[in-house]
Amino acid sequence: MGIAPRKDLFRELSAACGVADTDSSMRFYYGLVKHIIHELKKNGQIQLPELGTFKLKNVRPKRYFNVSKQAMDIAPESKRITFLPVKKMKDFFKDK
Repeated sequence: MGIAPRKDLFRELSAACGVADTDSSMRFYYGLVKHIIHELKKNGQIQLPELGTFKLKNVRPKRYFNVSKQAMDIAPESKRITFLPVKKMKDFFKDK
């Protein structure tokens, strides 16, 4: 399991969209990522048809043992991005 190299991703996007140059697919990809981040900041979630929903969730403060101080410490409240795939995608991977 690994991360797909960017040039392969852009080449695949170009082929799927029928675009000759990978520069257009690169601009599309980064534009999509920028839009997702903007919507998460603005609304806390974004739903992409045929893919799923990205949601911003609050994570409550947690206690943990700090080894260097030899004492209990508290991790501050933070935010986490979660992804909920559509049922069609869940079913595809469930059967495999």
